[in-house]
Amino acid sequence: MEEKKDLSIEKVCEVFGGQVAQENDPVITRKAVRVRQEKLFSEDHIITPAQIYAELSKTVLGQEKAKKSLAVILYQHLKRFALSQEGEELPKTNALMIDPSACGKTMLAKALADVAKLPFLKIDATNFTQRGYRGGMNSEQIVDLLRSAAKDKISRARWAIVFIDEVDKLAHSRWGDDSIATSGIQQDLLSIIDGGSLFYESDHEEYSREEFDFSNVLFIFSGAFEKINGHLDIGVKELVKFGFIPEFANRLGSIIQLEPLPDEVIKRLIKKEVRDYKSYFQITDPELSVYTELIHSIITTSNSPEAMGGRCVGPAVRRFFEDLIFEVGNKEGTSDAKEKK
Repeated sequence: MEEKKDLSIEKVCEVFGGQVAQENDPVITRKAVRVRQEKLFSEDHIITPAQIYAELSKTVLGQEKAKKSLAVILYQHLKRFALSQEGEELPKTNALMIDPSACGKTMLAKALADVAKLPFLKIDATNFTQRGYRGGMNSEQIVDLLRSAAKDKISRARWAIVFIDEVDKLAHSRWGDDSIATSGIQQDLLSIIDGGSLFYESDHEEYSREEFDFSNVLFIFSGAFEKINGHLDIGVKELVKFGFIPEFANRLGSIIQLEPLPDEVIKRLIKKEVRDYKSYFQITDPELSVYTELIHSIITTSNSPEAMGGRCVGPAVRRFFEDLIFEVGNKEGTSDAKEKK
């Protein structure tokens, strides 16, 4: 019987950047080292979904259901690596986030990669063109971008998280002129999101093509999906009606519908933004609360509940403080002039 190859902690840390917890107990014997290595990928040694969720909550406010779903997806991603080292292969999982209201889907995807210290690559789906056409991005160029995100470490690039935003723009209209082009782009992406391989030029020279395996790359898609967003249960059937070819829709995996941010979260975001303006002029705690309420009322008046995402907070706070900061400068100038007289 072939002896089972030991799994080294160093190897795991090299691939995932150290997110696998290491035991602190002293190891004395060679046998104890082997036992620890064989147990390295047990449930106790891979960061749990609950731990991932807790880490996401430090960065992302609200979206509890989405954070739980993404925590499970990342855990499965890490577990697939663990079991692949022991010769066991699990099916690949991708995810689709539906978010019409700037509720933080990009922040969620980036925070997920940060938890596991994995390379992160964001791509706008509108940049894709069908293979054979010039002037846009195709699936082969993703390899170059992944290598750059992984700082040219292929072992890390193969376990990266790729976030493709505005994927709903790849859906075709049944009677539109773009139906052939968008369907072609979906077809081109099928092989890589399903875990296939493609050849790329490793050093941009002719006859130097190497194979890149996408079987362990985690793809997270997102889009507004305005025509179907709001449905209680969006599945493959709805995505096909929306304009995706069935093969592509089937590979979008776990479908996560983000929720509009509640008032409480919006106020917390506003309060956090207002605190940053303490660097420009003094703001007392009572004033902080008053400014937060005023800005919140402005946002709710000018935006529908569906449009009240985190993205609207920053611009609203900046607009609110522009005049105040300008007046502070004038008052300081007036004061200096009086002292000189």
